[in-house]
This record gives sequence, structure tokens and C-alpha cells, in this order.
Amino acid sequence: MPVTRAPAPVSAGGRRAWRAVLAVLAVGLLLLAAPTASAQSPIGQVTRLQGLTSAQQAGAGARFLVAGDPVFEGDTLVTGGQGFAVVTLHDGTAFTLRPGTAFVLERFELAAAGAEAAWFRLLRGGVRAVTGMIARRQPEAFALHTPTASIGVRGTRFDARLCGEDCRDAARAPVPGGAGAVALPVVARAVQLSGVATAFTQDRVSRPLAMGGALFEGEEVRTGVGTVLVLAFRDHSVVSVAPATVLRISAFSWEQPQRSSNVALDLLRGGLRVLTGSVGKQSPEAVKIKTATSVIGIRGTGMDIICEGPCIDPSLVLEAGGEPASASARHQQAGGSSEPGSQVAARPEDGLFMRTWDGLPYFERGPLDVPLDRVGHIGGDGLPRVLREVPAFLDALPVARPDRVPIEWDRVFGATDPGGADGLYVGVRQGHVVLQSGNRRLDLAAGETGWSGTPGQAERTREAPSFLSDDATPEPDADIPESPITQLFQIRQATGSDICYR
Repeated sequence: MPVTRAPAPVSAGGRRAWRAVLAVLAVGLLLLAAPTASAQSPIGQVTRLQGLTSAQQAGAGARFLVAGDPVFEGDTLVTGGQGFAVVTLHDGTAFTLRPGTAFVLERFELAAAGAEAAWFRLLRGGVRAVTGMIARRQPEAFALHTPTASIGVRGTRFDARLCGEDCRDAARAPVPGGAGAVALPVVARAVQLSGVATAFTQDRVSRPLAMGGALFEGEEVRTGVGTVLVLAFRDHSVVSVAPATVLRISAFSWEQPQRSSNVALDLLRGGLRVLTGSVGKQSPEAVKIKTATSVIGIRGTGMDIICEGPCIDPSLVLEAGGEPASASARHQQAGGSSEPGSQVAARPEDGLFMRTWDGLPYFERGPLDVPLDRVGHIGGDGLPRVLREVPAFLDALPVARPDRVPIEWDRVFGATDPGGADGLYVGVRQGHVVLQSGNRRLDLAAGETGWSGTPGQAERTREAPSFLSDDATPEPDADIPESPITQLFQIRQATGSDICYR
């Protein structure tokens, strides 16, 4: 009779070995079942990673990522609740995906200008972004879509975060060393622009000025030949800038703590049509328009100004490689007379011209008041006079009279307090962001924050919420050394904080 033996018991070590084999087989089957993303060409790679991050193509299984892994068009990237991932694309665009983020690389095409695309979608969580070559060469080719609004950029660093209770919790939590940088206020925005205009910082760093683009105190704007630009200032002053003009905002303060109201514009050359605002109404003596020929003062004023020939600032002559002319040479060049009451040839290159169409502006040189509908002039002789007739070139200025330009002041400078409400929050660290929600467009400059709670809503916030300004998640190009310990245990380390190991 055959003897049936009971199977030998499997030892604990054997059971562990079988579980390991089964786990390897399961992972292998998962990889075989998933279409390989490597059939595509990668569009970038994971350059830094802490914690768990996965990527998934539509209809495929997830793949876990490590630093150095490629990413592909169509990937949905998901970070764990305790880590972050930095993804850098081939044009230099880089994103830090915050903890708990789902982010789609919808379309990426790095090709000849005009055929490029960089489209992304934020499903949840948040990103810290530095835009790359595509956004610099073709800003309209970049778009970051969210459930409530889309983000467009012009050479930008920005943060975007879809918020709920997590942001309110973060706002309540103290952040070590998190004071938040105080941003310079935007003093003016481009509300009309046709052609090319360039803004320069005090350090002579240039950037193209776009429609809705911001200017700050101390900055300079230059318009190209054929360019028409209208600037709206925070105090409701409006300045129409003629082609081939150089204008510097040397000082601007209005409703700022511990600063008196003050407006000083330097017209280095070109033409302006000026409508003064609240500072001029409250303190006319605090508004000055400076030229190389004379300072212009105002009394509740609207005026047109042309500064050419001997009025051009000497710094621009030197910049062009020339030598500033002597006073006698400027006089001879301008064809002016030394007699105060004499007439001069009415040519734009003859010096400084000012026509009054509201109020009573004046040349400080003299001084000389310029009455309503009259033209004041200072030529190469340096003597102020009132002309008998209005020169034809003043009637031909190619820019709108500023009091006739429609401006939505609430959209240009208005701000609200969302009170921590749910929605999309966008903070701009550098450059210019356009927040578009339905028909609502909001321009944001460096230091400003926008919020979109529902589709069709886009508002500027009065101040940056602490969960943006004090975010401990590193920027994508931050130079913070990584520790294998922090990677292993998924420890998030804020900038400037220390971790001790024993």
C-alpha cells in the first residue's frame, strides 16, 4: 500500500524567498503590460528627486522615477505627500513639483520659431517654475492650464498652487525665518501698445515691455520708431508716449507708508502727452517733468511735450558715440534768437516745446507760465518764450490725448483679499505673468499675486499669502545640497534650516 507523505513544512526563510520571487515577477509583468514610453523621444529628465514620484502615460501603468530618468510628452507626473521632484525640459524650462502634485506634460515641441509649443496642465498641488527658451522666443507658445484659469508668461519665474484646506493649514503654520520679501510696488502699466517698447532696470537690464507690462520706480522705457504706448500710473496719471522716446520714472510715490507723495519723470528725448493724477491734484509742487533744458512744473495739468535737438539729454548723445554740443553750438544748430520775444523756426529739432490743453504748466527756467492753448518753447539759446502759433508737428503727434483713453482702473491696479478661499494662486518672482480666466485677463508683475477661485474670475491679491512667499519647497534651480538621509526618509528641509545626525 503506497504511503502518502505530508508535504514538508516551508521554513520562514523559504517563505520570504518565495515572496521576493513573486514580487519580482509581478513587477516584471507590470512593466511588460505597460506600453513603454521609451518608444517616444524624451523631452527632458528628472534632475532632482526626494521621496516617491511616478510618471504615467494614458492607458499605461505607472513607472516610478529616479533622478536622471527621462520624461515624455503626455506623461502625468505625480509626487508623494512628503517629497518633491525637479523636472528640466530640453529648452531649459524647469518645474519643481510640490508634494501631492499631479502635473501633465501635455505638449512640448522645440522646433523653429513659430512651430514651438510648451503646454502643461496642473491637476492638483503646485509647481515652482522657471521658463526656458520657448517662452523667451515665443511667449504665446507657453501655457499652463488649471481647472479655473490659464497662465501665460513672458520670461518668467512663478509659483502656481491649487489650494484648499492644505494652503489654509500652511498659512496658519509658522515658518522658521519666513519673513517674506517686500516687493517693490508697480507704479505704471502699459494699457495701450502698438510696436516695440523696451524697459530697463536701474542696473540696465532690459526686457521687452508687453501689453499690461509693469514699470517700477527708477526704470526707463524706450519706444521704437512707429511705436505707440500709453502708460497708466497708480495715482491715475496717464502718459501717452510718442515713437522714438526715452522716458525715465526717476521717482514715484503715492499712498506708500513713510513716504510723501512724489512724481518725477525724466524726458530724455522724444514726445509725451501727459494728464496728471491724484498727486498733482493734492500736491502740484510734488510733480515734476525734467528735461535737459528745463524742469516743467504743473498746476492740475494736461500738456503735450516734445524734446529734441538741444533738449536731448547729453547721456543719449554720448551713448550714440557723439559729443554733447556747447551752448553756443546748440543755439546755432537750433536757429534760435537771443531775444526773449522773438520767433523761432517751428521744427521739432529746435528744442523743448510744451502745449497746454488743461491747467497751467510752467517752465521753471524763467520761470514762464504757458497758458491754455498756447505753446511754450526753449531753444538752443536757453530762453523761454510763448509762441504766437501752434506748430503743425504738435497737432500731428501720433498718440492719443490721455484724457480720452478708456482705462479699467480696477483691472489695472485693483486688488482683493481672497481670505484663504479655495482656488488657483499664482505668485510672480520675476518677469510678467498673464492670468486668463474666461474673458477676464489679469497682468501680474514681479512681486504680485493673482487668484482665480472659479472660471471667469481672476483677481490681484493685496499681498502674497505666506504659503507662497515662505514656501520651503526649493525653486527648480536652487543650489541646495542633498543628503542620502533626507532622500531615504523623505525629510523636507527648508532653505536655511539644519538637520543634525547622530
